[in-house]
Amino acid sequence: MLFKVSKLYYLENKSQQEIANVVGVSRPQVSRILKEAREAGIVEIKLNQPYEMSEEELSLKLAKKLGIPKVTIVDEGGPAEGSHEKKLECISTFAADYLSELIECHTNIGAGWGETIYSTVLKMQYHPFGREKCFVPLVGGAGIYEPFFQTNSIVDRVAEKFKGNKKFINSPAFICNPLVRKYFVESKEFKELQELWEKVDLAFFSVGGKLEQSPMIQRAIGDNRTVERILENSPVGDYLGNFIDENGDGCLPEEEPICVAIPKKILVKVPKRVCIAIGSEKVHCLKVAARNHIYNELITDVSTAEALEMLCTS
Repeated sequence: MLFKVSKLYYLENKSQQEIANVVGVSRPQVSRILKEAREAGIVEIKLNQPYEMSEEELSLKLAKKLGIPKVTIVDEGGPAEGSHEKKLECISTFAADYLSELIECHTNIGAGWGETIYSTVLKMQYHPFGREKCFVPLVGGAGIYEPFFQTNSIVDRVAEKFKGNKKFINSPAFICNPLVRKYFVESKEFKELQELWEKVDLAFFSVGGKLEQSPMIQRAIGDNRTVERILENSPVGDYLGNFIDENGDGCLPEEEPICVAIPKKILVKVPKRVCIAIGSEKVHCLKVAARNHIYNELITDVSTAEALEMLCTS
């Protein structure tokens, strides 16, 4: 009986109720049989951790140089030049578990966009808690096909995983026409969104690399002259669609914003601001963003951390 029930549960993926119906016992009895099978050694459970933590010394050193409380470096268990796909798999697997623990302790959660964010949310497990939680996008959608730039979709998925409430943003991330932008930011919907941004106590997002190396974001902006104006100011990258130069200043005048995203003055007040990013093309933006208090916690891989540490040293 111990072997039969264990086989049905662990190898054939039957639910405890289905097993109870097959063997003719109650569901609580199935649970007790499974426990007894583990205690008897009939079932052995082995977990293979998909990531390894790197040396603590580099994490502490990098956190100090960035001026933030915490850096977590995830080692994919291979050479530093391992594939992007492997790095993404390891980072998002770790971040999914880590962020799930953080979400349990917070009420209003803001989500950004990007490949690492999308992959992280997909790997999150379903949780029984969360009905009192609210999830909100921190930036509008990019208006392009790639799902990792669709913030409403990201928010929808994470809210579903935690059975929480959600608020969508019905606007593209970039509005270059000042009249159209004025109409949107003065709408009731946007004012309600701003009120939610003021309440966010946990934000997780990524940063982007140089604009000239990102044709997808250029397409999302949709206005060649605006792209040229941004490039004229030598952006090191962006956070939530906000392009910044090497000093952390915006690459467009404050009176001419194009990005529909949580304002910097609100973002920096969020108690927990977790940035998840990999790739050498992002290290300059990571350095500048940290020193301008855009994020106060970083999750990255070994090679990105090493490149970032070297940049901060030079």
